[in-house]
Amino acid sequence: MVRWITFTLISLALLCSAPSAVAEAVRAIVDRTHVSAGESIHLAVAIQGPDGDVDTSGIRDFKVLPRGSGTSIQIINGRTTRETRHNFMLIPLRNGRLSIPGLPVSIDGKTYHTAAIAVTVTAASDTPQDQREVFVQNEVSDENPYVGQAITYTFKLSQAVQITNARFQPPDFEGFEADEIEDQQSFRSIISGREYLTTKVTYVVVPLSAGEHTLGPAQLQCGIVRSNNRRRDPLGSIFDDSFFRPRNVETKLFNTEPLTLRVRPLPPAPDKVRFSGLVGNFEVSAQMDIARLKAGDSATLTVVVEGIGNIMDAQAPELILPDTFKIYDDNPAEDISITPAGYKGRKVFRSAVVPVMPGEFTIAPLTLTYFDPSKARYITRTTQAIDLMVAPSDRIDGVAAFTAPNFSLKSGKTKVEFTGRDILPIKTEIDAITTHHPLSAPAFSLWMVLPAILFGGFRMALRWGRKPADTREVMIKKSALSFKRAGKPHLSEADFVSGLYKALAYAIFAKAGTSGELLTYTEAGSLLETAGVSTETARTASQLLETIESAKYSGRPLNPEGRKQLLADVRRVVRRIS
Repeated sequence: MVRWITFTLISLALLCSAPSAVAEAVRAIVDRTHVSAGESIHLAVAIQGPDGDVDTSGIRDFKVLPRGSGTSIQIINGRTTRETRHNFMLIPLRNGRLSIPGLPVSIDGKTYHTAAIAVTVTAASDTPQDQREVFVQNEVSDENPYVGQAITYTFKLSQAVQITNARFQPPDFEGFEADEIEDQQSFRSIISGREYLTTKVTYVVVPLSAGEHTLGPAQLQCGIVRSNNRRRDPLGSIFDDSFFRPRNVETKLFNTEPLTLRVRPLPPAPDKVRFSGLVGNFEVSAQMDIARLKAGDSATLTVVVEGIGNIMDAQAPELILPDTFKIYDDNPAEDISITPAGYKGRKVFRSAVVPVMPGEFTIAPLTLTYFDPSKARYITRTTQAIDLMVAPSDRIDGVAAFTAPNFSLKSGKTKVEFTGRDILPIKTEIDAITTHHPLSAPAFSLWMVLPAILFGGFRMALRWGRKPADTREVMIKKSALSFKRAGKPHLSEADFVSGLYKALAYAIFAKAGTSGELLTYTEAGSLLETAGVSTETARTASQLLETIESAKYSGRPLNPEGRKQLLADVRRVVRRIS
């Protein structure tokens, strides 16, 4: 009996010294509570006892990047403890006093919470610019534009160290029409004796309405490459070369300051002036291909509107012609490009002019009135008058003139001559007369509406048979064309990366059944999953878009093998999501 009691007590003691079946404690630990904007914080959630699941969805003030987990076991004085740490990297999304809320941790069906942690984030601008390794800036060419005035938005990345995995998120251009200028500019500059590589990304933006508009912050996430300071081998081993040395990558997030634009409305146009709707600086010209023609012949009138501004909105100036002219308009042709100065190009309007009467005519000068923001007033451009000499036509239209025969004055009877037979034989018998019964009222009504019914049915059949415009097909064609351009040899770095970006973005838009030009890596995954693509494929496409953006903005050139691999990856992903 005594032995049994002794055995039972020893067993209970061993059970008490074993790890607890539930967590003894959960706690959150950060490496620091005071950082500058763009710096990251290491967060560890420690769980003593059985492992659990950590929910970080409640963190709103930081971008959360998982960094794996680790488990340690300690035996002290015969007591075994087990601790699991879930590691996260937090990147502040704004300045000020931020909070890491209590995080719920689920363990064996029970929920525990960590304590909240306060973090203070100061503005990066407090650090002198020449002491920063990486910094970003943004600016606009005009903070007080007019409605419809094209201005430029520029994002600048300056780096004094090597960066990798750069991911650029442009600002929200809500209230503006925005297009990126594909030709990026990279240059080196010296700031207080320190050399920086600066990359500029420029957009042409056009405000759509008057009032105060805010361009939110642009965001750049990248990794700063740092080499381990391991002591060099005095014998000069090949493993001391920088290629073999391990590197650490410190992830940072940089935000630009938001920009507030005060968009001015256009002033009222002068009385009796037909405003074209153009804002910028423009010219207009008009010419006729021939000055002399005959009635019924056609001449081509060519009107050219060109300049810098919202040239894509240009319409043909009003043409006033006499009633003795007929005019037939052709579809306009345009040649427009995006430059650092804005939209630049020309639109050409051609019309066939046909005079129907001979005479001398003058086509009145054409006028184009636009608003010049640099002068803050309306300007009217006028073409030269065009003179036309119209000669009579060689053709004689209508009924031929009747010429009377030359009758003789001699009187007397004329001999009757046989000149031919009538078209139809003359009926002389009474049997040739037949009676046609009139149609009844219903039959007459049916015959009257039958053509309308047949015409309506024909139009309906055409409408049903007509193939509607398919946005998906348009995006697929754009994707294929962009991929074909990217695959051309001897293509510049910027054109190659831009072509791959467009090929992948258009393919994602096609899968989602929508259209667009710009697409972020976060939007790509969301669109694909909404369109029914598997989570794995959506994640792969999103990561590939991130890789392309990294190559686009990091400033590091791609070697031929890197180009070949990136081209193959885009081809494979596009096929998977198509």
